[in-house]
Amino acid sequence: MLALATAGTLPAALAAQNAAAPAPASAPAVAPSGTTAEPAWPANAKVIQATVAKIAIPPGHADNDFPIPQIRVYDKDGRLVLERLGYYAPTFSSFLTRALSGGSPPDASKTLAGELDLVLTPDGKPIAITAVPEADYTLVDYWASWCAPCRAQDRDLIKVLSAKPNLRVNLVRVEADLSQKTPEEIARMIEAARASAAKKTQG
Repeated sequence: MLALATAGTLPAALAAQNAAAPAPASAPAVAPSGTTAEPAWPANAKVIQATVAKIAIPPGHADNDFPIPQIRVYDKDGRLVLERLGYYAPTFSSFLTRALSGGSPPDASKTLAGELDLVLTPDGKPIAITAVPEADYTLVDYWASWCAPCRAQDRDLIKVLSAKPNLRVNLVRVEADLSQKTPEEIARMIEAARASAAKKTQG
């Protein structure tokens, strides 16, 4: 879990957590720590690159607590069916497999359209829900290059998606390294997310 860091620094507790997340021995290889190379995603995953633009602090988390990794799975109707925040555990594969098999009830109050409002393309453009390819599921994955739990989660994600070659999946990869952001930039990103949420509530 990432406590929002000032520019260029990361909390010692985060470093300890990352170091304590070993990769499964049988998992496919992904990029080592500190690199930005993409894992070798299976052919049934349509990868959409993005960056975090607005910081939505999840309910129950402190104002300075933006958990990494984050992954949310939405069904073909854009409803949330799985949410995992701030940690990796070996049970991730089973939870993800169940969600991608229709075994998790959807939450229509949390939508893919709302999620996409928080991110931008790498060149700073919005990602319209109408621009997202038709798929059985869309996964929104927040990651950072220094995040060891993110890499462990990637390995399991590759394994699960590879075992379902006929499943059409969009994978929105949201680069969410906030360590180079100033406190003022982070505050503006949090406020932007709150303003968006308030507007939706009023509408």
